[in-house]
Amino acid sequence: MRWGGLAALVALAGCSVIVDPDVDSLGREDAGTPTADGGPDMALECVGGCDDGVECTVDQCVGGRCLQAADDSLCGDGERCDSVMGCVSNRCTSDADCGDDGVDCNGVSACGPDGMCVTSPALPCDDMDPCTEDFCGPTGCEATPVDADGDGAPAMSVDGTSCGGGTDCDDGDAGRNPDAAEVCDMVDQDCDGSVDEGIEGCGPTATGDTCADVIVLTFDASGTATFTGNLDASVGDDYDTECDADGGSREMVFAVDIDGMADLEVDTIGSGFDTVLAAGTSCGSFQLGGRGCNDDIDPGTTLQSRLWVHRVGTVAIRTRVFFLVSGYDDGAGGPVTLTVRRRNAISDTCDGPLDITGGGSVIGFAGGIENPTGQNDGSCQTFSERFDPEGAFVLEPARQRLRLRAYTDAFSPVVYVRLQCEDADDLICDRDGRGITSIDQDIPLGFLPMDVNVFVDGAGNGDAYTLDYRP
Repeated sequence: MRWGGLAALVALAGCSVIVDPDVDSLGREDAGTPTADGGPDMALECVGGCDDGVECTVDQCVGGRCLQAADDSLCGDGERCDSVMGCVSNRCTSDADCGDDGVDCNGVSACGPDGMCVTSPALPCDDMDPCTEDFCGPTGCEATPVDADGDGAPAMSVDGTSCGGGTDCDDGDAGRNPDAAEVCDMVDQDCDGSVDEGIEGCGPTATGDTCADVIVLTFDASGTATFTGNLDASVGDDYDTECDADGGSREMVFAVDIDGMADLEVDTIGSGFDTVLAAGTSCGSFQLGGRGCNDDIDPGTTLQSRLWVHRVGTVAIRTRVFFLVSGYDDGAGGPVTLTVRRRNAISDTCDGPLDITGGGSVIGFAGGIENPTGQNDGSCQTFSERFDPEGAFVLEPARQRLRLRAYTDAFSPVVYVRLQCEDADDLICDRDGRGITSIDQDIPLGFLPMDVNVFVDGAGNGDAYTLDYRP
């Protein structure tokens, strides 16, 4: 402990002078002889001792006074001895003395105004991406792709969020990843979208030539099914669509099974020739709503095809949807890629309508509830043509001219366009009463760029229609 002032006086008061009581010995031969304890006749002592209770001080009584000397060697590494507080961290003069490593996520060490090192709370490393595992590494926050099953392959999706670069179609099963060997069990072990491929005597042997050899695709964990192969002379021309040039093109037949009501986005992007894509709910009939197909996503620019099959299926049972891929020209073929993406069906309302900005064709199914006073009714349709729900879509035009065409073989489609989904006024409304309604009009330049809302109305009973949009 520290001494000074009154404390020093108290220390002095604690010492006494010891005087030899043999006063008559003065002048005798034994005068000046040391006492029995080896000390002189007169000595100063510290009454009560000098232990201050501090473990790292050396306590001594010197000249009748207690002295405490701090000894750093009695403390651990990185500590010094404070004569009052005992062993404490070394005193610092700069942040560097505190050993800060420059990494915020494990706390920042700094030298405080009192010469003591202080460490701030660690900063979190959460990047808000469900597809990554976040942690504090040697150089700061780091993130690695989620691999819940520990098989070395990052997840394709986590909690419904698609993960870019993910390759594991089932991150809850370490036996399913791109390096897994395919097993004959109707499960896609290697996550390539195909089942039991490459196993002799096992798996699908379908060629896609006809409905009897339909190639059934399976969805991975992200809701995607893909086929990559060749459309060549091994398949023939067995079915017709409304979109190929002369009805003499080779084709391949595919199918997917869906549970509940779904929206399917299907395309042939990546194929090596001018494709035609058609869909049907029964194999062999690929003219849903009188058309049911798409030739080019953007004629003159993109020769591949895209379809949306909107609100297909039912809640109670599994539904099989069929797709036909053919060449536009007679005899056309080559490398073919078919991709099918599934999502839960979007409602035909202003709360998030289906986005068709990319271009292609929508196959939809008209509402079956007559509602003459419904809010989303076109200004050019009659009371008898107003059914809920209307087909509701949103798009962002890439050019001033808006090109839309609705087809159906069951009713007269009404197509109307609004700048705001729930506006009372239509920007465009058209109907022609012949099963085909076309819109090919300029949008005022002052409205671009912005989203526009497109509606298809005019019939009930779940009748199918096709809406083409050319970006």
